[in-house]
Amino acid sequence: MMTGYRVLAGLSPAYQPVVLAIMNAPSPLAHMNLYVANLPQHILEMKVSKPALPLLDAAIPA
Repeated sequence: MMTGYRVLAGLSPAYQPVVLAIMNAPSPLAHMNLYVANLPQHILEMKVSKPALPLLDAAIPA
């Protein structure tokens, strides 16, 4: 729940209702587990084309 408060301001308006639903659930962790368990398989298998943080590939020579 505390993580939801931290990230809420930085999220796009499209994702805020999802985070608010998780935060306001009687059991946020159980709600999150259920949400992740019902994600489509193609989302769970997504491959990231580049790291989100630029320093993650700093050890790999260019």
